[in-house]
Amino acid sequence: SATGFASHFSSTDPRPAVEAYFDAFTPSERFPEPHVLMAVAAVCAETEERAQHLAASWDLAIVRLRSGQYLPFPTPEEALAYDYSPAEQALIESQRRLRFVGTPEQLRASLTGFAESTQASELMIASFLHSPQDRMRSLSLLARAFELEPRQSGGL
Repeated sequence: SATGFASHFSSTDPRPAVEAYFDAFTPSERFPEPHVLMAVAAVCAETEERAQHLAASWDLAIVRLRSGQYLPFPTPEEALAYDYSPAEQALIESQRRLRFVGTPEQLRASLTGFAESTQASELMIASFLHSPQDRMRSLSLLARAFELEPRQSGGL
């Protein structure tokens, strides 16, 4: 069978789970080889500064979700103006470890390295951004970095 790991909202290193999957893998007619789908959060922009600015929304969204506040997804400006407590800062840092933010060239290198280190057969990109236009721009830049055509599913 195939396996997937949702690292786009987890701060847990996926490598131990993937290693356990490979250790326990038994080929079948449908899955003669192991197959790992890794979901990752990524924000891509023309500059690293712009990517970091856009990614700030996810920081505040995570803080809110973990404290039971189910509010609309914040703007980057709202997130950057928020006064984070030390505990909230620690939460953000733990979440950022498995988030990819940067330019197309930076993300091509970091995502390729991540896929190799986790033995991922494929990556599924989640781009958590306030603006649908920024989300499409981020995914388009990333697709071009990998020389792919972006696929849309269901909606943005």
